[in-house]
Amino acid sequence: MTTTKLRRIHTVAAFAATVFIIPLLCILSSCTTKETSHIMPPITKVAHRGGSLLAPENTLASFQRGIDEGCDAIELDVHLSQDGVLIVMHDPSLFRTTEREGYVGEWSYAAIKELDARSSWHGEEEYGVQRVPTFEEVLALIVRQERQVALQVEIKTDQNNHRYEGIEEAVVNALREYDLIERTVIISFDFPTLLTVREIEPALRLGALVSRTYLETIGLDGPAAVAASIADLGVEYVAINYTYLSAKLSDEFRHSGLLIGAWTVNNEKDIRRISAMGVDFITSDRPDLLRELLP
Repeated sequence: MTTTKLRRIHTVAAFAATVFIIPLLCILSSCTTKETSHIMPPITKVAHRGGSLLAPENTLASFQRGIDEGCDAIELDVHLSQDGVLIVMHDPSLFRTTEREGYVGEWSYAAIKELDARSSWHGEEEYGVQRVPTFEEVLALIVRQERQVALQVEIKTDQNNHRYEGIEEAVVNALREYDLIERTVIISFDFPTLLTVREIEPALRLGALVSRTYLETIGLDGPAAVAASIADLGVEYVAINYTYLSAKLSDEFRHSGLLIGAWTVNNEKDIRRISAMGVDFITSDRPDLLRELLP
């Protein structure tokens, strides 16, 4: 290949990067620093997995810690056991938090309840044995609190990224039993899950979790296309990794009538930057920081 042809190829590649790749990265990162100037309402402070940098994640201890740190809501993840019990755990695999092989959907409730959920905890504070909680155990904890605490419940898929049969109805029934429908937002990366929940209980608020993969596909058409596609789902909230949230994308979400959440924001600089965008909730592993920095 001649030197002239190589130069032409390099020129075309550089042009393509400028036209296509750089704008996409601006969607995925906070390359725009414009801040909103209007007076903003208080931002909902959400304890991620109960505050997983303060206590073992997704345990009763972490949820109580997040509440004690003054969070407005706790966020948790639910899977379905082999015998149909709602289990609170982030991964479909048991290994990371319990050091036991296998997947939630392959084990019975009785077997899972024997496991200690502290394996991923590396904090300085000591905690005793933390059993993997059921969803109903967490709901019981919530209703026992002296002040009203809200919930963000992420409905997960299994190890093959398939929906658990009947999980949406099980979640809704439990929330009804504890009279927590009005205090709960159901969130998921799996949009059909959200639509199923809407069919079962229209009163529940829904939040679409936006993945990087989603942004790298729909996002090729720009921030307006991303916002429109989420709004078309009929959800109230959109939640996005804070590193992908630019002021332009935030503005497009607003114009589409969506409430906005950012996760998982764990340091002072980023909490201040994201809050200045006027988001509706910030999710953090450090609810103590949220308490200190947000009104």
